[in-house]
Amino acid sequence: MVQSYGVGTGVEAMSAAGGSNALDPEASGRDPRPDATPAGLRGGRCAVCGYPMLYRPPLCPRCGGSPTERATFGPAGTVWSSTVLRIRVADRKPPAVLAYVDFDEGPRALVHVHGAEDRPLMPGARVCLVGRDDRGDPVVVPVAAGDPTEERAPQ
Repeated sequence: MVQSYGVGTGVEAMSAAGGSNALDPEASGRDPRPDATPAGLRGGRCAVCGYPMLYRPPLCPRCGGSPTERATFGPAGTVWSSTVLRIRVADRKPPAVLAYVDFDEGPRALVHVHGAEDRPLMPGARVCLVGRDDRGDPVVVPVAAGDPTEERAPQ
């Protein structure tokens, strides 16, 4: 038996809590994607423990309440994992190469990869953030061997 709590669950509950536009990033003014520029990802870092975050909450979620400050990470990073989507997603034509990237001295972010044709990048490959695509998604490109950003970031 399914129990109902009156407000609904999932999408219905979130919409009811915030109005009809609660799930629409454009209508709410909140874009859930990282703030990506050619200079790097803009986010936050804990002023006490140094924990890097894609966003800048008022308090650090890691050490329990320390203030955060603005920070920029990258633009270079190291691929943690990568895949190729070979199916259509919304109005995007396949193939689409995606990767989780550990940005230098920063957090891990999901990004689109341009310049990889239709092959996933190998873990450990170096990439460089170039900004956002026409849909607003963060975009990286593979770094050529011998490029100064190709060296692995200090751990």
